[in-house]
Amino acid sequence: MGQDHILSVTDLRIQYGRVQVLHGVSFDVPAGALLAIVGPNGAGKSSTLSAIAGGVAGAGDVRFDGRSILGLKPEAIARSGLSFVPEGRHVFGSLSVEENLRIGTFMRGDRQRLEQDLQLVLTYFPKLKERIRQAGGKLSGGEQQMLVIGRALMTRPKLMLIDEPSLGLAPRIVEEVYAILQRLRSQEGVSILVNEQSSRRVMSFADEIIVLRDGRVQLKGQPSDLAKSHALHDAYFGTGTFDRDSGEAIP
Repeated sequence: MGQDHILSVTDLRIQYGRVQVLHGVSFDVPAGALLAIVGPNGAGKSSTLSAIAGGVAGAGDVRFDGRSILGLKPEAIARSGLSFVPEGRHVFGSLSVEENLRIGTFMRGDRQRLEQDLQLVLTYFPKLKERIRQAGGKLSGGEQQMLVIGRALMTRPKLMLIDEPSLGLAPRIVEEVYAILQRLRSQEGVSILVNEQSSRRVMSFADEIIVLRDGRVQLKGQPSDLAKSHALHDAYFGTGTFDRDSGEAIP
């Protein structure tokens, strides 16, 4: 892995029983970048993120911050600085917003910095500050998404994996969530890898888009380049031809 890559995924393969879900997925996440994996339902997007975070078994190689992590337990991967926000906004409904945020710090040893980090999270998410004593289950969908991202941020991650952050949210809230992610990247230096079903949601936010279909990388590219052609549409819907090694369209 190059020094400028916080994450390198090489020939990642996942199999559930007799069903092959991923067929040799490879990509890199540069340090400080925001990358988006997009694709239709069943493409293998969530499985990719889960395997990186240690949630499912896989073959191949995943290197994070210069170290191979494939096969490690999720707790060990999280302690190394990789934080995973799974799909579904897993909020502890009976706990307050503050208690939900503090749950994310159980693995940290620098207790003296926790209060500083809590205030940092509340600065990024002022709506959470307004509802700091409110039960997590009483928050709106957008506020719950902010809460789980804030909880992940409390672990001081180098890389955040976020599965479907816009699921079920109104467009205005989606814009707000991604604006916050951009600030975390630019101001805190957090690298971000998101999984989205819709490419339109991430075209204005991502540094690079990876199109996954049928468990394979169909296309990779910068949004500005992909917007100039039909390649993104063709890769997403399976109507184009692409080089599996480079992820580039074949004329």
